[in-house]
Amino acid sequence: MNNSPFVSGLALGSAATLGAVAALLGARALLASSSSSLLSSSPSSSSVPSGPEANLPPPACLPDEVLAARRRAVKPDAVVLSGKHIELVPYSPDHHLDLLHLRSSGAACTGSVAGELRSVSEYDAEAVVWRYMFGGPFESADDLGRYLQRQVDAPNGTPWAVVDKTSSEPLGIVNLMNCAPDHLKVEIGSLWLSPLAQKSIVNTELMVLLADLVFEVWHFRRFEWKCDARNRRSQRAACRLGFVAEGVQDCHFIIKDRSRDTAWFRILDHEYYEAGGVKDRLDSLLAAAEAKIASR
Repeated sequence: MNNSPFVSGLALGSAATLGAVAALLGARALLASSSSSLLSSSPSSSSVPSGPEANLPPPACLPDEVLAARRRAVKPDAVVLSGKHIELVPYSPDHHLDLLHLRSSGAACTGSVAGELRSVSEYDAEAVVWRYMFGGPFESADDLGRYLQRQVDAPNGTPWAVVDKTSSEPLGIVNLMNCAPDHLKVEIGSLWLSPLAQKSIVNTELMVLLADLVFEVWHFRRFEWKCDARNRRSQRAACRLGFVAEGVQDCHFIIKDRSRDTAWFRILDHEYYEAGGVKDRLDSLLAAAEAKIASR
């Protein structure tokens, strides 16, 4: 039995701080201690429910209109999703690979981002792009291509190239993965952006496009975000975009010969639609980013 069970949900979208996330992660020690005490208690302890009368009744069946949304392929459709500044285009090695490699390799590069010409000097690709990813950095475009092809071939996921609409050039990759229509849930993951596009409107706009697809088109109930528990930048992004922190799964993966604990975040459909909820939050973030662009 895992001695670090999931921490109950904590809404961080409106005032996300690393301190709050750290407190969430630190709660595992307290829960582990409580679990040990519970397991060592006598079976007759009044704190441990016993007997069939302790079982809760099953919940009511979901409405037919909710269950009807499960009639969807496990592999997400490779459709183009278009915003004002970016498009999410199904990844194509012929159209995207070489420039994606150049813009994630640590080499100096220049490109258009939301109508602004940006340049970056040489940088540490491992630290800036690839540290918490399943692969990379990649010495060659062919190496990156093999990594991305596994995402293309995934039976329950689809990668999109994040493409600047002004230049039609790629800025990064995002996946919808671990798609489970039977349970009306999917995960955004394997997301990386070139430093050209980091700290720009791009991350917000791609999230608006994908959340609209997941909730408005597919009518799913759950949208997940998972990241390395050490990856503070990813956790900040999840909180800023309105995801709710659920907890940490210890020893979840071994990646690059290192143990990874995974922090889990989610948006539920009612959290997305409610007044002042995630949809309103994303619209507000996008409007603020648009205003910043207009003031340049």
